[in-house]
Amino acid sequence: TANDSTKTYWVDLSATNLTIDSGGSINVTSKGYAVFQGPGKLGSGQYTGGSYGGLGGLAPAWGGVSGPTYGSLTAPVDLGSGGSNNGTNGGGAVKLTVSGTTTVNGSIMANSNTAAYAPGSGGSIYITTGTLAGAGSIAANGGNESFGGMGSGGGGRIALYYTSKTFSGTVTVFGGTTGN
Repeated sequence: TANDSTKTYWVDLSATNLTIDSGGSINVTSKGYAVFQGPGKLGSGQYTGGSYGGLGGLAPAWGGVSGPTYGSLTAPVDLGSGGSNNGTNGGGAVKLTVSGTTTVNGSIMANSNTAAYAPGSGGSIYITTGTLAGAGSIAANGGNESFGGMGSGGGGRIALYYTSKTFSGTVTVFGGTTGN
């Protein structure tokens, strides 16, 4: 389900085989919960990154508490939470059920974008497949904070289930970095 740029994006796809070629992508970056929204939104204080699989970063000068982590570790389907003041949306959600081979030479992304102050968390990627192949990237990273001294976004969640694997690419669920 894909809506306009102010709405959330969910990709829920079932197929026999799926190939994402080099240069191609399934991309739901910053298509999760909006700023100040979601289960991992700002706990207290200002300029706090969104939480999901990992805690959102805090702005030391502003104090406060990060929003809570949430969702399933083994079957992640939740959207990432938005950051706070002047932040970004969290990452969207991707669920792929492929009975044959899933080849990822491009990318599957459920990240949050960089923000000057308090970006959102990464979203979720949940793949069940016969064979996982390719050399691309799978990422649900929290957003980076570019101003310096404010909170960054927490990492999202990824679960990969397969019978066989020849995938040699990268899988990341990093929390974001700060500008300083």
